[in-house]
Amino acid sequence: KSEVVLEGKKDRLIKEMEKEMQEASAALQFEKAARLNPKAEGQVYNVATGREATMQSIGVLLAAGLEVLIVDLPAGEDPDTLVRAHGIAGWNERRSAAYDPVEFVHRHIHRAAAAGGSSPGGARERSLQAVVGLAAGVSDPVRVKLLLERAAEVFGVPESVLARGVALRRQGQSIESPMRAVVREQQRGELGLERELLRAVLNAPEALMEVKQRLSPEDFQDPSCGTLASWLWAGHGGLPEEPPAGPLARELALGGQAAIDWGAEARGAAHRMVLRRLKERQRERMNRLEAATAQDEQTRLMHEIDEIARQLHELSK
Repeated sequence: KSEVVLEGKKDRLIKEMEKEMQEASAALQFEKAARLNPKAEGQVYNVATGREATMQSIGVLLAAGLEVLIVDLPAGEDPDTLVRAHGIAGWNERRSAAYDPVEFVHRHIHRAAAAGGSSPGGARERSLQAVVGLAAGVSDPVRVKLLLERAAEVFGVPESVLARGVALRRQGQSIESPMRAVVREQQRGELGLERELLRAVLNAPEALMEVKQRLSPEDFQDPSCGTLASWLWAGHGGLPEEPPAGPLARELALGGQAAIDWGAEARGAAHRMVLRRLKERQRERMNRLEAATAQDEQTRLMHEIDEIARQLHELSK
């Protein structure tokens, strides 16, 4: 089942479409709900079954000029049953945790792709294509800019790249190439840093203990680098044999030059990886703060953001 709740200035609730929807007819039914209150200036809450149907519905509502927020409800619940069981307070509690379309893409498209076996780059590419698809259907340039600014914050990509993707999509052209290019550029930077650290540790094993105090294998975003890091962190001697850690270790070990201070290289690369981790954590907290409406959650997230900023300041000295 799917529910659309439109809130206008007078907080008027409109409940529509309490019947099973096929994915193909989802957009038409959501258009019908939007037409019931075309001047709504409040929030739109969408609870739909299936990521594809929800994305289609979000696109229709954004194109209609409505502000869209998504509420997650327990299985088998809809706004009506929730209010009957828990009162308006129960609905307000769920409503306070509503999040925007870009966060929906991050939670349900990006994470689902990663959980389904896609590489980090593949999951990010699918997410960027989804956001560009939503923005391409919005006619208001101000709303498009806000949507792309939000996506740039969440996914860490230039807004200009997303804007180019929107222009291409509107012209009926493929957006795979620019999205893939920016993702690959990000990956090259991330992979280069991780390989730099592992090469330094392989050439200066005595630096490993200090590096281990600052980083864990989970800090490595490339799967092969993470596997090799796990092997090194476990304290094994020599080089691993099995792929993917074995071939990567041999490649990195052979690339070392004796004249380089590999211990200093290891410390420098570890420092940059710690900065990367903190910046990613800060961006994630800021994204959550953007969507948070409960005062206690806002306060907690602001404290966490301030603490991360303090740590970044200390590390930059």
